[in-house]
Amino acid sequence: MLIVNEITESNSLQWNHFVQSHPESDYSHLYEWKHIFEDTYGMKTLYLGIFDTENLIAVLPMVIIEYPFIKRKAFSLPYLNYCGVISLESSQEILLQNYLLSYIKRFDIRSIELRILDRVSQRREGLCTLKLSLPNDSTVLWDSFNSKVRNQIRKAQKYGFSFKWGLDQIDQFYNIYSRNMHDLGTPVHSKKFFKLIIEKLVNRTDILTINKDDVAVASMFLIKYRKTLSDPWASSLKEYLPYCPNMLMYWEALKYGTENGFEEFDFGRSEYGSGTYNFKTQWGCKPINLNYVVLTTEGEIRKPSTSIYKNSKTKYLVSIWKTMPLFLTNWLGPKLRKYVP
Repeated sequence: MLIVNEITESNSLQWNHFVQSHPESDYSHLYEWKHIFEDTYGMKTLYLGIFDTENLIAVLPMVIIEYPFIKRKAFSLPYLNYCGVISLESSQEILLQNYLLSYIKRFDIRSIELRILDRVSQRREGLCTLKLSLPNDSTVLWDSFNSKVRNQIRKAQKYGFSFKWGLDQIDQFYNIYSRNMHDLGTPVHSKKFFKLIIEKLVNRTDILTINKDDVAVASMFLIKYRKTLSDPWASSLKEYLPYCPNMLMYWEALKYGTENGFEEFDFGRSEYGSGTYNFKTQWGCKPINLNYVVLTTEGEIRKPSTSIYKNSKTKYLVSIWKTMPLFLTNWLGPKLRKYVP
């Protein structure tokens, strides 16, 4: 008989053992994210597992967002590119989804959004993540780039940019990240969010910065999981972009991956045909589709949370956000970011 239970701290090691031994898992499935969401935003989390007697055979992590004046929504997981159910058998995923629908009915949750990495779909529209297979030699990696990419990297080197690794650069990273998010018109996470990722994901994170003299002009927050190196957050100061610090930053990150045994670099989420998509594909990476499935008790089809970015009202708010002082958006942003999954 299969049983669905909530996973708590007492069996978190069992959860992580299952996750790290599953071929389709990602860093987002690790149990430590439960503490990151709870401690940063005070969110309710629900980490569910299916057991066959004593054996854990499927897991699904969820975060519940309490929206003012409307029913709660659940996500697996907010702020991260993909997560969703991982199981030993696809039939168990159906069982878990059925349980989730009953959970919605009992606890007044409006919907559950599952963010799925879809390796099967061949569509070429919507959202995808872009991944690059890494050779074991940085010279081979360099030779795989076209002349334009190599020339832009050389341009940054000739301009005198230097690079530095280390988690002690969290302030430099956050300064660049917050300025970039302000320019995009998007609320920022708090610095506490990133500090908790570093604290909870022990030995799995690093920060790379590109510097001009004593000024950090580009920075990347990286997460290491098995043989994959990911950069969920990377930003550059726009006034330095003509000198290509972002190109040097990605080159140093990719070179680090090849020289430290990583087999894959995950550039993160983009929309097909967007500016970020074109930037990432120039490195030779390939898109893997992201399928954001929204489950409801009524059986109706709902748009995923990311559709809000195409809303005309959202575009109006973005234009206002860009005009606000940076100190104000840095103060107000984390209070709003909780509701933007």
